[in-house]
Amino acid sequence: MSAEQQVLNEIAHLERMVAELERIAARGTIAAVRDRACVMRPEYWRRRIDALLASGMLSAALRREADGLRTRLASLTADS
Repeated sequence: MSAEQQVLNEIAHLERMVAELERIAARGTIAAVRDRACVMRPEYWRRRIDALLASGMLSAALRREADGLRTRLASLTADS
């Protein structure tokens, strides 16, 4: 698998997980879920996004997408 494909796969995975956190937050159960599993904590996903951004492997478009995911995570943190 090429490095570009790995980056695309990681962005897609991050998108799915942020969407899942948003879905859980909309039900009002994110606090209970994140206490049971570290992967349900927005901070975990923020660190993964930050690592991807720091890798220097993102195009401008993917950088914007990653920044958008960080913004969505920030809103989850603010709401909880």
